[in-house]
Amino acid sequence: MKRVTALLIVVVLAFLAYPYLSLYFVYRSINGGDEAALQNQADWDAVRAGFKDDLNAAAAREAERNRKKLGPLGEVLTNAIAPAIVEGLVDTYVTPRGVIALVRSGGDLNRPPSKDESPTRASGEEKIALTWAFFDAPNTFRISFDDPKNPDLTGVSLLLGLDGAQWKITRVKLPIANLQDAAHKL
Repeated sequence: MKRVTALLIVVVLAFLAYPYLSLYFVYRSINGGDEAALQNQADWDAVRAGFKDDLNAAAAREAERNRKKLGPLGEVLTNAIAPAIVEGLVDTYVTPRGVIALVRSGGDLNRPPSKDESPTRASGEEKIALTWAFFDAPNTFRISFDDPKNPDLTGVSLLLGLDGAQWKITRVKLPIANLQDAAHKL
């Protein structure tokens, strides 16, 4: 009986630790520039679909919000053109290569990263604050964090799903409303 209990405790602890280990492998793949490893650590089609849904919904809300400025034709054009633009951007950047390049460039889409450039922050810079890292359900794990340098990024979350016996990133949730409000302040 003691062996069964001990085995059960070990299995539960291993299950609880497994998503954290998966995240470590994602981190190591990004820092090492290992596109092949990163390819297997996310369901890229699901991640891209989530981004497209969020960004297209944000564009539609923006068109509705600016209906008077745009006029009916402007709103129709925005709703027709925005999905094509979103699709092209998401398909370009939401890939293992795109994520690695984005991290290495410090999030700057206009500055091409060097292959030798390390994706670390400058000394003295504040780090991203982890606000949550635990299970939402037995097969869903959520990591939420905030960026003290950019309060508009408060509430960014990564969702991991159990795919067979492997935890994979299945969704990245961005605080679209915060980003839209920040864009209006510009």
